[in-house]
Amino acid sequence: MKPIQKILIIVFFSIFGSGLTRANTYTLLIGMDVINDNAYLKRYNKVYDQSGTSGVSRDIDIMNQIAMQNGHIVKELRAELATRGAILQAISEIGVLVKPGDHFLLYYSGHGDEIPDKSGDEKSGFDQVMVAFDEYLVDDEIDKLLLKYFTKTNNVMIVDACHSGSSYKNMDFFLDFKLNKNSKNKFMTENMALKQKEEISKGKITTVIEQPYVLLYLGATPDGKLAIGDITGGLLTGCLHKIIREAIKKGDWNQYSYETLAYKLKELMKVENQVLQFLEIGVGAKEFAKSIPFKSQYYEKN
Repeated sequence: MKPIQKILIIVFFSIFGSGLTRANTYTLLIGMDVINDNAYLKRYNKVYDQSGTSGVSRDIDIMNQIAMQNGHIVKELRAELATRGAILQAISEIGVLVKPGDHFLLYYSGHGDEIPDKSGDEKSGFDQVMVAFDEYLVDDEIDKLLLKYFTKTNNVMIVDACHSGSSYKNMDFFLDFKLNKNSKNKFMTENMALKQKEEISKGKITTVIEQPYVLLYLGATPDGKLAIGDITGGLLTGCLHKIIREAIKKGDWNQYSYETLAYKLKELMKVENQVLQFLEIGVGAKEFAKSIPFKSQYYEKN
């Protein structure tokens, strides 16, 4: 038997013989460089500047490359194919396919906005929306699908758009973070209890943002703020691409976690005065945030 064959056999039994199985990662990429202007003018009396999303195709290409290199199962929706109905259907179809332990990555690049909250469940009085081809995709709709299909998966949502502090669903508070004197991530937020502030001062979050699903959320900018985007793409996606390329070139990408990536992104984006939004949501999010970004992990079979 050749040495390489022996190695493959050892790897096979070390993984599958130990009761571990590889999780699948399903990725949905949504790119809105073109929208139905007439529909938005008629339905919402809104007009969007398409020069700000002229680089969306580049964003999608970057994320597609990242997903494919990591073995994701990828579906793309762009321009006229990315209607509100098509996006909700695609998320639902992935939701039917996922198994416990699988990963789901939802990525959006395009226009973001906020509209008056009609359901009365938002403290801010506004719902955050993604501008699909024909009509708004409201954060409440994303939340409902996460609750329905993705409570046993590890989920990541990245929104490179304006008003994207909470495009998944508005919580009572937002998390932000700074580097403290001991060079540890120090999470800070408004309206947090004294116990949470004490945890934050130690550079750790042990109090969980309660949700039945696990979600790591990265938004390009706080709600109510604009995001940078031009022919080169969105700032968030461009910085993400730069960090990954440099880390791989140096050979230290396997030392990154989602938290490390988030901190690096925040530092790089603040040069352009844009503030990354990063949230860890649900029981298990803290552990998931320690994993290598975009890589499917092995998990114990039940």
